[in-house]
Amino acid sequence: MSNPVSDVNKTHVPQIVSSAVHDLTSDWLELEFFTQSQIFEGQISCPAGMRILDMLNTPCSPAQNAKVEFIELKDHLKSDNGCGEPKTVCIKKEDIIFVSAPDANMGRGLGAKGEFKLYPFVPKTTIRVSIELPAYSITGNLFRAKNQTMMDVLNDEMFFLPLTDVPIGKDNRYVGERPFVAVNKRQINECREEGLV
Repeated sequence: MSNPVSDVNKTHVPQIVSSAVHDLTSDWLELEFFTQSQIFEGQISCPAGMRILDMLNTPCSPAQNAKVEFIELKDHLKSDNGCGEPKTVCIKKEDIIFVSAPDANMGRGLGAKGEFKLYPFVPKTTIRVSIELPAYSITGNLFRAKNQTMMDVLNDEMFFLPLTDVPIGKDNRYVGERPFVAVNKRQINECREEGLV
């Protein structure tokens, strides 16, 4: 597949990630952070047993019980010519339009490891929705618990909403598709139900 986000100003991480990064911890996740001005690609550290969606929706650091307004990203492009130690970029959570996982294998239970699941299975129904965001239009599968409406999901206390199978558009052009996207609900201008999946 060609680079699906080539039409926007993008900070890029090479496909080969420094082994020094992986030696630090096995819980580094490769993600894309879409903001109004650019797309950041890099790795974030995800504590063992925690999903990326939980990190995005948690207002406090569990370890320090401190307010967490920023996400720390290890950005290889910011390092010397894409080699050596990655540079740290801190992105304000409220300025993130959405976060995507470029790898299909990361789409389900993103951040959860191993055979044992810490999260209980909750049966859900799926609806297809179209969402208008600043600078982007996306369509994806939204999951609802039994008897939940789209409005209930949008008004839930979570700040980031998970979607799957998400085509992304920018300025009326197709940008690409991602298997998993977490949308910042504070950035949603409009959400339309397209039908059941």
